[in-house]
Amino acid sequence: MYNSTVFAKTTIIIIFFFFLKIFFSCTPPDPIDMTYSVINLEVMDNSGHYHDRNYSDTLYSDAVSIQLSLSDSSTYYASNSFKSGELFSFESACAWSPNYSYKPVHLIQDIRVYTEFDLDDTYKAGANISDSILFSLESVYSLYETIDKAIMYFNDLQWEPSCTVRMYLKSSVKNSQAQFIVEVLLDDGSKLIETTDVFYITPSNL
Repeated sequence: MYNSTVFAKTTIIIIFFFFLKIFFSCTPPDPIDMTYSVINLEVMDNSGHYHDRNYSDTLYSDAVSIQLSLSDSSTYYASNSFKSGELFSFESACAWSPNYSYKPVHLIQDIRVYTEFDLDDTYKAGANISDSILFSLESVYSLYETIDKAIMYFNDLQWEPSCTVRMYLKSSVKNSQAQFIVEVLLDDGSKLIETTDVFYITPSNL
């Protein structure tokens, strides 16, 4: 009787400390530092519903949009490896998955958009057309925001080592083809530059 009582008490204590350790291991981790190092552009048709992902090489003249994604590929792969390793680790045992967050080290100072072809009578080839761009901030479903709001969105805490916005061209494209260059300026003096593919313009159906 004595041995069974001691065994029961010991088992209860072990179980108690086991769940206590699990509880404290579930504290959300500190934000992971990341540096935007990769830029990606996708030309998209904006003639359908909000956030439709219709990639095309031919767009309506009044429905041109570009998806802009910035990411830290090294942090992305490292964080995924870390998460995979946690599956086999007691230290991170938890009833729910911890919420990982990512903090940009170098903040974005400006986003500039240039046209490679004449856009209309106002914007000629090589012109900065940034003042003709509006943004949607995808994870918060905020539509038609200014560049300043987009910059704040990129510089905020992220839930993945990447961030994506969609850029909408306010001007109607008068040319039969178009191509854009996007420059992202960081506060360390570096730039991320990417150019869209050349795509074709058809008269708008809007």
